[in-house]
Amino acid sequence: MDVIFCFGLLFLCFQLCQMNRSYITTDPKGAIETDCRDRYFWVSVDVGFTGHVPRFEAVVENGVQIINEDHASMCGYTLNYLNGLASLRASYFSCHTENKNDSNFLFKLNVVLTDQTGRENKYSLTENCTLLVDWSSKEILCEENYIEVTVARDAPCRSDKHSTPWLPALAFAQRSAISEWQIMFLNQDLQSLDAMSISDARRMGYMLDSTPNRVVFRSAYNQTHSTITEIDGIAVEVIHATVFFRQKWAVVMLDASAACTIAPSSFDGLILHWRTPKVMTPLVQASSRFVSRSIELGVHAQLLDEATRKTMGYLLGEDGQVVHVSVPFGAPGGYRMSLVENNVYKESYKAFPCYEHIYSHVFLDDTEIEIRHRQLRVMETPLVPRIPFTIDETLPREEMFTVYLGSFASDVELIAIKLNENCLSVADAIQQHYFITKIPHINGTHGFIVKVPFEDKSVNKVYLGEGLLQYSVEINYTLNIIKRNDTFFHNVSVVADVNDAFPPDVSAFCTAQSIIFRINHPKQAGLWEVCVGHQALTSDLSRQEGYILQNDSQSMTLEVPLYTSGYIYENITLRNFVGSFEILIRDSKTLEIHKRTTKHCYFQSEELTVCSTDGLMTVVATTSKTWPTVPPNSTTLLDRSCRPKATDETRVIFSFGVDTCGTRLLFGDGYIVYENEVISDGGVIIDQDSAITRESKFRLTVRCFYALDSVKKVFTSRLFEGRGFGSVKITDAAGVNG
Repeated sequence: MDVIFCFGLLFLCFQLCQMNRSYITTDPKGAIETDCRDRYFWVSVDVGFTGHVPRFEAVVENGVQIINEDHASMCGYTLNYLNGLASLRASYFSCHTENKNDSNFLFKLNVVLTDQTGRENKYSLTENCTLLVDWSSKEILCEENYIEVTVARDAPCRSDKHSTPWLPALAFAQRSAISEWQIMFLNQDLQSLDAMSISDARRMGYMLDSTPNRVVFRSAYNQTHSTITEIDGIAVEVIHATVFFRQKWAVVMLDASAACTIAPSSFDGLILHWRTPKVMTPLVQASSRFVSRSIELGVHAQLLDEATRKTMGYLLGEDGQVVHVSVPFGAPGGYRMSLVENNVYKESYKAFPCYEHIYSHVFLDDTEIEIRHRQLRVMETPLVPRIPFTIDETLPREEMFTVYLGSFASDVELIAIKLNENCLSVADAIQQHYFITKIPHINGTHGFIVKVPFEDKSVNKVYLGEGLLQYSVEINYTLNIIKRNDTFFHNVSVVADVNDAFPPDVSAFCTAQSIIFRINHPKQAGLWEVCVGHQALTSDLSRQEGYILQNDSQSMTLEVPLYTSGYIYENITLRNFVGSFEILIRDSKTLEIHKRTTKHCYFQSEELTVCSTDGLMTVVATTSKTWPTVPPNSTTLLDRSCRPKATDETRVIFSFGVDTCGTRLLFGDGYIVYENEVISDGGVIIDQDSAITRESKFRLTVRCFYALDSVKKVFTSRLFEGRGFGSVKITDAAGVNG
């Protein structure tokens, strides 16, 4: 009796179908995406806007079949949920799929989404996928959750007569074959057999089906009839299965055996490694020649061309009979996942490589059978601490801190910053014109750049002298892992020195009645304050004190009229005196004085009252305002023993303590007032021109005003914290006698 051995391999290829990717129009948010790919149909659902994992349903004749984990592994579906994306991979030979001649496949599915209110919304998907790459005689697919084997039914298949382990299987099939299909499992010793009907196999969790041209066998991992063995030191799960039935006078036997590498990947801190045997010896008959046709690698069940694969960092190599796959941490196509433990940011990484080996059995008569063997793996690292790092990219000439913080997985967001003691959400910070930019990287990570102007109110400034100004800011970042609500913090302090932060240049010159100062605007305008005494020079102070203040783009001009507050009067004589005015440049925060500019000018003496801090009043007065004039040397103060310090033809000068010479003490609104009078009783004066006799009297009131809060001792030594200001008033003019 002739025996036909048919071998086939189901392996999901990784080339995209020519059918364009489509979005379901019934989904108003565009959350559902579908795609026909080589040997499987793909559905992806973005559940970010609801937060609920969707439910997938297969539409069947009498209703729907919910695709859960158990149903998925038996019926050729793979479910995944990662980083807010739920996906479904459906084999072209999956249950409930309409098959037309093994080349066109119609999928009818429902995606059930739960909205924020808890209401379920069902979206129907109908997609027709066309096969692009012809099936091999046998295809083996090692999916994440199941093993699938498809074998061509009508391919001319042959084997060598004494191949092992087929001799025991052949003998058993010849004895027990009936017209109904059966499946036979070879146990680990390859001698004992366990045969059962298709219905019995399905009750045990196996799936056996027939398509127009192929036979499909599917099993979950770790089933009763599978065994674990080592090939080249690598753990492999093997299942020896043969489908057989009697067809007329022949026994048809189809080999549905499969082997899948189950050894986990390893991680060296930088790269994930996975090893698989190049030759799965349980699948290769000893008497046949093995010819390797191609070995390729891809990601997410799609193969990549060599150039793209290398650009992505996926490495494929051989060491004798072992194939090595290497994937760097964070390589494109994988997923980085984050969590926080004790404020320590940690990451793990998952990669989804797709490994395909196409090889042939060449028999003694030079016939051959092509086998396509594809393995889809999940490679995952342990949690790796990822301490964030900062790069200070500040350029002092830009007058702005520029700080990079990185790098983070895609599920990490920056939600707030704290600049010294100024706390801001990212939205508020951007609204207040801080610069916060997310910087994406080619490996899928990202970082953040924060820019803070030197002159921002949150920045500390310290003048170190010699033109050296130091800016500093402490930035506290608040970060969050999206959808986990795990927050963590990172602090950094940055410092920048500016070497041209000298106090502003000040120049001054004298006029007949004032002193004028010109202050150049410094580069660090916010660092310095111009002061008169202990008060900052402002527009309000200028109006209050009678100064004239003007600003332009280059400088500030301050004109200080004579006798306004802040003057110091020295070297007072009958003809002139020295008036001095000082302005100060101080640190606007520490109030430390860094520069003093004092201008001394000579002014003519006409009338002058000077009130010093040591309680000395100096008065220069003219007696020529009476008519006829009063002889200056005839004047005194209220105490007539207090006579002028000096006189000339028209002027007198007195200098006396505020508690002498009959000075009166008065109290006003916020002031203490010391008052005296310059008086003269000149007697009878004959006017020669008119021959009229006139009696000339002279009375001049002089006062010194001191603010009450500046008086330290009033009735003892007369000491004052601030200078007073004086006034002169003629209170009585000359009288005329007839």
